[in-house]
Amino acid sequence: MSALEQAEVELTVVVGAATLPLSRIMSLSRGDVIGLGRDASGPISVLANGSLFAKAAVTLIGDRVGVELPGGP
Repeated sequence: MSALEQAEVELTVVVGAATLPLSRIMSLSRGDVIGLGRDASGPISVLANGSLFAKAAVTLIGDRVGVELPGGP
C-alpha cells in the first residue's frame, strides 16, 4: 500500500443546517426537532477535508443510517 493510500482524510456528511438565536438554543430540550431547511429526500453533501467530494443519498441499513455514494461509470 502506498503512502498516498494511507493518508488520513476527514469526511464530513452535511445533512442540513439551521440558524437559531442563542435563546432558542438554550431552551432546547430532549425530543425537540430542529428543521434543517431542506427536502428530506434530496441529496446530501459529502466533504473530504472540507471540500465537496460527492453528492450522496441517505440510506437505512437495518436500524442504522448510512450514506450511499453515486455509482461509477
